[in-house]
This record gives sequence, C-alpha cells and structure tokens, in this order.
Amino acid sequence: MEYVLGALAREGRERLRNLAGEEDIRPLTAEAKGFDRLTEGVKVIGNPMTVYVRPEALEAMHRSAGDPWCSLPRATVVGGYFTAIVARLIKARRAG
Repeated sequence: MEYVLGALAREGRERLRNLAGEEDIRPLTAEAKGFDRLTEGVKVIGNPMTVYVRPEALEAMHRSAGDPWCSLPRATVVGGYFTAIVARLIKARRAG
C-alpha cells in the first residue's frame, strides 16, 4: 500500500509541476476547494514533501480558490490542488 501511495504522490507532484496557468487549474478547482471541507475538524498527519509549482500556476490557484490577495497559506492552496489531482488519479485507476 505504501508503494502505491508513493507512486500516486510522485505522479501528483509531476502533474503539479506541469500546471501552467488558469486553463490547467480551472478543471481541478471544485475538488480543490472541497479539500478544506473534507478535512474540517480532522488533524491530518503525513510525510512532508516538497512540491514545485510555477508562480503563474500558484497565482491561478489562489484566484480560482477565491483568494485573489493570496492570503491563504501556499501549502493549503497547493495541498488542495494536489489532493484533487491524486483523487482523479485514483478514480482513473479504479475505472480502468
């Protein structure tokens, strides 16, 4: 199980690095914005990881998440989009 989760995390980080802007971000926004509701009241503990995101993609994430002033922590915003990407990878593997 740990191997599978590691593989999904690697693929998710790669997809985050490849996000270029608003067009790439928009399809993930609904799932990413739901991340805070999903984890509300739950303390999530996991392995820390470094994720590289293009500056223009990060700005688009903040705007799409309804945070145009970029006041939310980067880890929260990027974590939401990372979770959306990995959730889609899991759904795709289950379907195929």
